[in-house]
Amino acid sequence: MAESAAGRPPTGPTPRSPAPAAPTPANRTSGTPPSATPPPATPTGPGLLKRLVLRHYRRFAPALDIAGEAYAAAVVGYEAFDRHNADVQDALSAELSRVLAARSTFELWRLGKRFEADFARYCGRRAAIGTASGTAALQIALVAAGVGPGDEVITSAHTFLATLLAIRNTGARPVLVDPDPGDLCVRPEAVRRAITTRTRAIVPVHMHGHVADVAPLLALGLPVIEDCAQAHGATRDGQRVPIGPTGCFSFFASKPLGGAGNGGAIVTDDEGLAERAERARDPEGSDPIVLRAARTPSYIDPLEAAVLTARLPKLASWRAARAANAAAYRAAFAELAPVLPAAGVESAWYSFVVRIDDRDAVKRRVLLGGVETKIEYATPVHLSPTFADEGWRHGDFPVAEAAAARGLSLPLHPFLTTAERDRVITAVRRALRR
Repeated sequence: MAESAAGRPPTGPTPRSPAPAAPTPANRTSGTPPSATPPPATPTGPGLLKRLVLRHYRRFAPALDIAGEAYAAAVVGYEAFDRHNADVQDALSAELSRVLAARSTFELWRLGKRFEADFARYCGRRAAIGTASGTAALQIALVAAGVGPGDEVITSAHTFLATLLAIRNTGARPVLVDPDPGDLCVRPEAVRRAITTRTRAIVPVHMHGHVADVAPLLALGLPVIEDCAQAHGATRDGQRVPIGPTGCFSFFASKPLGGAGNGGAIVTDDEGLAERAERARDPEGSDPIVLRAARTPSYIDPLEAAVLTARLPKLASWRAARAANAAAYRAAFAELAPVLPAAGVESAWYSFVVRIDDRDAVKRRVLLGGVETKIEYATPVHLSPTFADEGWRHGDFPVAEAAAARGLSLPLHPFLTTAERDRVITAVRRALRR
C-alpha cells in the first residue's frame, strides 16, 4: 500500500494511474515505455476456451447431458455395450449374484477358475490362465516361454502398442516385420528373414480378427506365442485359434468376447508353460520367473469372469452376426480395398477396415452424416514416441504406415440392425462423393 510523506496511508481516494506515454522514437517499435511492465496476456484460443468451459461447466452440464443423449440416439454408434448386456441379461444377473454372494476369497477364486475351464474348453486347449489384461497375458506367456533380457522377439509392425510393451516388459527387444498388405498379418517369409541368434520367440498377431499363417512359423523351431486379442473364435483351415500350442487373449470391453472392463487369458496345450505361467502371475516368492513377470498380481477379476461366463455361450451367434455385417460391407465397398482375411480363414471380424486416401476428411463427413467410425491405429507402433529409443524411422515399414494413414473402421457390432447398416453404407458413399 502506498504511503504519504508522513509515513501514513493516504486518506483520500486513490489517484488514477497516469496514462501511458505516447510512443516516442525510442519506444515506437514496441509501443510501450521502456520502463513499463507489459500487461499480462489475455488468454485466447484453446486456453480461453478451457477457462470458459471450466467456469461454466456446472451451469450447462444438464443441458450437455441431454444433448449427449440425443446425439447418441441419433448417431449409429461404433459400439453397443448396452445391447450386449441386454442379450445376456438373465445369465449376467445370475453370474454377478454368485460373485456378490461369495463368502470368501476361495469362493471368488473358484468362480475365476470356472471361467478359465470354460474358455479352455471353448478354445480346445488343456489350460487357460486368467490375467488382468491381454498385455499381462502376453508378457507372462513370454516369460514362461523363457524370454528375458537380451533376447529378441519378432512381431508385426501393424499391431497395438501393447504387443510391444509386453515384449519390452520381459527385458527383450521387439523386432518388427512389415505385414502382408492383404490381411495385414505377418508374412512367414519376412519372419524367417528377421531371425538372428538372439531371437527367442515369435508373436504373430491375428489383426482385425483375421488369422495369420501360423503353420510355417511353427516349423521354424522357436516358441510361437499368438496374439489372439482380436480373434476370439476365429479359425484357419478349420482350426480355432490359437493355431499353435499357445495363444493370448484380451477381454477388453470392445473385443469380440469382452468383459465389463478388462481381462485376459493364456490358453495352452503346453503343461510346462501353463505351470510356469501360473507361478509368473503370482507376486510372491523368489522364483526367477516371478521376479521377471509378476511386478503386480495378475489374476482375472471375479466380476470380469462373471460377465465373460455369461457372454461366452453367445460368442458363436455374435460372431455370425459380425460376419453378416462384414459381408454387406464387402459387397458395398469392394472398390475401397477392405482388409480381408486370407483364403481358408473364418474371421472373428473384430473390425471391418476400408482404405481411403483422404481418410480423416471422410471420417468427419461420415460423422456429419450420423455415423460413428473409428481410426484404430493412427500412428504405427514404430513411429510412436513410446518406442523412440528403438531408432525406427519413417519408411521402415511402408505397409504398416499405409495402413495407419488410410484405415477407417466401420461399425460392425453384432446388434447392428439392417437399417443402421444401410445408414452406414449411405453415409460413407455420400462422404466419398464430396
